[in-house]
Amino acid sequence: MDPKPALFTDHTDTQTVFLSEADHAKADSAYCMVGALIVIVDRQKKTVYLAQNKDGSLPNWYGLTGRFFAGESEETAAQRIFRSNTTVNLPVDRLEFIGMNRCIWSRRRKEPQDLGRDRLYFTYAVELTTEEMKKAQLGLKPRKYERRSLRELTWDQMHDAGLHESMLIFHRRVFPVSFPGNLSRRLT
Repeated sequence: MDPKPALFTDHTDTQTVFLSEADHAKADSAYCMVGALIVIVDRQKKTVYLAQNKDGSLPNWYGLTGRFFAGESEETAAQRIFRSNTTVNLPVDRLEFIGMNRCIWSRRRKEPQDLGRDRLYFTYAVELTTEEMKKAQLGLKPRKYERRSLRELTWDQMHDAGLHESMLIFHRRVFPVSFPGNLSRRLT
């Protein structure tokens, strides 16, 4: 696993400022935003659960995402983002830091959609109990994800479906496998 970046701060009372849609669109296309990407995993079956995005701003099947608020710690942000996307409130120690991913998307969810966006994700894995999984499935944020769309996927299913490379790399970070030859050939 990648080492977690250190957080340095001289104060903890940063205030969150909410932007108008127009200002947010400008900021979204002008700066790299920081967020969390959380993927539900089943370690015993070596599978991941991805949600079907309904807005077209992310690849069709992807982990659960959201932006950090200014001054928010990575763990607190990941916990809040997971809760806001699923209604499941987990203690931060259940979220396992996997690494960092940077994704540059050609579209954004809200208008104007064609401006694109740049995200640096703190990436986490989480394993849920059966009851938590049922709650997450029923509680998916309806404006962001298709209803009850959390889908369990193996590496082969992800690869064969042509899912985004960041999800394939996530799977290999959580479930490492030795391949003869070059791993990158298997990712394409």
